[in-house]
Amino acid sequence: FEESMISSKQYANPIQDVQVTVTITDPLGKRKEVEAFWDGFSVWKFRYMPRVLGPHTFTVKCSDASNPGLNAPGDRFVAVEYHGDNELARHGPIVLSENRRYFQHADGTPFFLVSDTAWNGALLSDDEEWVRYLKERKAQKFNTIQFVTTQWRAAYTDAEGQTAFKGIDEISINPSFFQRLDKRFAALNEQGFVGLPVLLWALTSAKRESPGEVLPREQAALLARYIVARYDAYDVLWFLGGDGDYRGDKAERWMYLGREVFPPSRKTNLVSLHPRGMQNPWPGLVNEPWLDFLNYQTGHGSSGQKWKWNATEGTASGWKLEPTRPVFDSEPNYENHTSYDKKVIDAYDVRRASWYSLLIAPPAGITYGAHGVWP
Repeated sequence: FEESMISSKQYANPIQDVQVTVTITDPLGKRKEVEAFWDGFSVWKFRYMPRVLGPHTFTVKCSDASNPGLNAPGDRFVAVEYHGDNELARHGPIVLSENRRYFQHADGTPFFLVSDTAWNGALLSDDEEWVRYLKERKAQKFNTIQFVTTQWRAAYTDAEGQTAFKGIDEISINPSFFQRLDKRFAALNEQGFVGLPVLLWALTSAKRESPGEVLPREQAALLARYIVARYDAYDVLWFLGGDGDYRGDKAERWMYLGREVFPPSRKTNLVSLHPRGMQNPWPGLVNEPWLDFLNYQTGHGSSGQKWKWNATEGTASGWKLEPTRPVFDSEPNYENHTSYDKKVIDAYDVRRASWYSLLIAPPAGITYGAHGVWP
């Protein structure tokens, strides 16, 4: 469900100046909050994925009480049953299994994550290329796609030269960047894929473009909340951070971000962080209420040290942590990538890394990456 609203006032920097909260009540009387997002000029929107059939009511409240366009006393919509042939829409969003070790659809159908890595795919493809890529991966039995949602160290802009935001100490949002990205999210679900987007890439270059690393934590939270407000109504799993170091003293920043971006009153889809190669941040984060699944970057190598880590750390240790969470390898050896020891990773090393990750733990999924695809 999507609703548009017209603001009665203009704001210099809408994402900084006001917050618009929508409270939705489902037929069972359960309340859910979602944030509305600014979509350019005077237009604001909110999106919501109903989890219950029947009539829903909603109210809209703006932090600026003097703006009648963004303060609505109430309206309603009706959620109806889906009758198409899209398996994802038929079985519903991805949730945790009862024992919290695996993924499943909302109707209980098991979901074994088989993810491809297209970090730059949504940014640098055109509309036709993205759909053609998805159809190819669907034929190959993938069901999830990993990608990045803002500028980062491997794509300073999208294919049209746009960035998601500008500024560091005080960011401003570029709605046209996200209007283009809207088509990528919609195509994912239309083709039956679950999205696995990165909100805040956390490894940057000298150009200081990656938001997870360079933005002050309050601004990073504001950016991530905007993206979640825009896309949480789609079938997605979230990576709050991408390629970050979340250990030790750095954990506090990500604890703050997780709690700020995914408070219980607004949280819908499952959330994790994508770590750096051969790092295990989870022992310091296991008690975070927003953290739903654990994943590891077993990395791009062919040395004895890499294989030992792949076999004895990562998923091999993560599945034993309490509380129990699903585990999977989100970045094993990428095919044709240059390894840490300067060798080209071949198909054998891809299979070896994947089988290690699948056989040493109760796995919730596996990931593939091709060096000719992700950039």
